Amino acid sequence: MLVVDDDALNRMLLTTKLQSGPFSEHRLSVDSACTGEEVLEKFQSRSGSRNDSVELGTDDDTWRIIFMDEHLSDDPQRLRGSQTMAALREWADDLAHLAACDHAD
Repeated sequence: MLVVDDDALNRMLLTTKLQSGPFSEHRLSVDSACTGEEVLEKFQSRSGSRNDSVELGTDDDTWRIIFMDEHLSDDPQRLRGSQTMAALREWADDLAHLAACDHAD
C-alpha cells in the first residue's frame, strides 16, 4: 500500500492504523510519500521503462492500494492528487483502475 499526504501526522496515523488492530494479521507493507512528485519518482524507480509490465513493487511490497490526498500542497506548482493519479495512469496502460478521492475540507 501507498499512503500519500503532505501532512506527516495523517501519513503516520493511516500507516499505523493499516499495520495494527484487525489489519495486523495481514502484515501489510505500507510505503508513504508527501508529494505527487515523490510518488512518481518512487513509481519510476520501481517500474523501469514507460509501459513496461508494472506490478508497482515486488511481491512483498506491491502497491495494490494507494491512499492519496487531493490537496498535497498549497503551492500551485506542485501536483495535486488527481494529477498524480493521471500521470500514473499515463505511465502504464494497465493502471487504468486507479482513482483519486477527495476529502471534505
